[in-house]
Amino acid sequence: MKKTGNRSNILGTCLNPLWTCHFAPELELLEKHIKKGDHVSVIECNADLPFCDANPNHELKKCIECNYLQNRGFSLLSTKPKIIRQQNKNANFESKKYKALNQLKKIMFGNLDLGQAAFSSLTDVSISSKPCIQTYEKIINKILASCLLTYKFAKKTLKKSRFHKVYIFNGRFAGARAWVRACESTKTEFITHERMLNANSINLTTNDLPHNPENYKSKIEKFIKSNKKMLKLKKAKEYLINRSRGIDKAWPSWVKDQKKNNLPENIKKAQKYYLFFSTTERENDAAEPFAKRPLFKSQIETVNFLARECKKLNILLVIRIHPASKKEDFKWWRELSVRPQSITVIEPESTVSSYELLYKADKVIVASSTMGVEATFWGKPSIATDIIYYKNLDIVYEPKTKKELVVLLKKNLKPKTKKNALLYIAYELFGGQKTDLCTPVTNFKTLFKNSKWESSNLLFKMTLKIRTILNYYFNKIFIFSKTK
Repeated sequence: MKKTGNRSNILGTCLNPLWTCHFAPELELLEKHIKKGDHVSVIECNADLPFCDANPNHELKKCIECNYLQNRGFSLLSTKPKIIRQQNKNANFESKKYKALNQLKKIMFGNLDLGQAAFSSLTDVSISSKPCIQTYEKIINKILASCLLTYKFAKKTLKKSRFHKVYIFNGRFAGARAWVRACESTKTEFITHERMLNANSINLTTNDLPHNPENYKSKIEKFIKSNKKMLKLKKAKEYLINRSRGIDKAWPSWVKDQKKNNLPENIKKAQKYYLFFSTTERENDAAEPFAKRPLFKSQIETVNFLARECKKLNILLVIRIHPASKKEDFKWWRELSVRPQSITVIEPESTVSSYELLYKADKVIVASSTMGVEATFWGKPSIATDIIYYKNLDIVYEPKTKKELVVLLKKNLKPKTKKNALLYIAYELFGGQKTDLCTPVTNFKTLFKNSKWESSNLLFKMTLKIRTILNYYFNKIFIFSKTK
């Protein structure tokens, strides 16, 4: 499709308005196109899908809030966008029983990796990397149905309007993945956006998901080569120091409630110990479609291997489980095959300071955690065993085989240079696109144009509420009830 003069046809998918920290930046992206004179359209969902990631149980209260937020957001744009209503026609979906997660992951519909997309959303709903497929049978089918509906609707919409650019949040979740694959199928340019370490900066990725390590690497390299890199190192250093103190303006701090000088006695008495920082398996699952895990299939396998090797070296292995893992129902660290005497596990709920552990460790090993970068900054030899976004940037040691890992465990290693660690953090803070119209209020709430999300217009609020309630029950009775 040719542009009308210099005007482009832009679409904002505006997924999950309940997450204003991601919704507001997309509104800003659309606002910039409006200022350029481009035609802007947005997708509106009014309780039209049986599942969405922000409201997985399809609660009426959340549907009302979501519909209000999206319409309030659209009203804050300087020119009213064209609203395209999410359709749920042909919602008949034959539910199936799946025996295993691998069976679910393999489901394809055209170029849509339907099963993998559903699994990605399921891991967040269940807060587990290995959810019981029988327990979540109903919601799995709702995710599959919603993803397929969105994919068909997206393809139809893209073919009809021929947009020049489509904005999509993240791309990992089921609804977002449907839009990504629809864009690929129709050869429509799309841009995924994701918030970075800086609450006022977003990572924009053209025709790809932000989880692709190779894509990430090229962006970082480009940033490092820029002339402005030296101006950001001081701020990167300040950020890492504040982070160790539990101060993080963009994301929740996992260490603010941890206590100093609270190390277990066996760690205090240990002459030497290696420290392994885990990550949530869900993070690894997001990157797995783009890159194979280099050494181990899981963190259980990783830790079992490390424990055996450390025992041979007569070195204590301390395992710091990520605090976010406390909500996961699959406690993988409790299924290790090694004897308890060989390791010390710091549970996710523990108030033992992660940084105190780091400062006193002889070596730090990570799966894919950014603690690998931080360890280098704090002068510790750091080894990464899994998929990392700072790959091949000479920030950590990156063994390509298990034999290389054993050598690194035995060898006296020098820490990598701090500068590379600071450059990576500087990119995460300042390498994305700055958002000028967004004001972070909390870690997950962001204002757009500094306007409150609550409107004083009672008629506006009541009209939206009534419309959502009517549509919610209409869909529930006449549309979703047909799903077998």
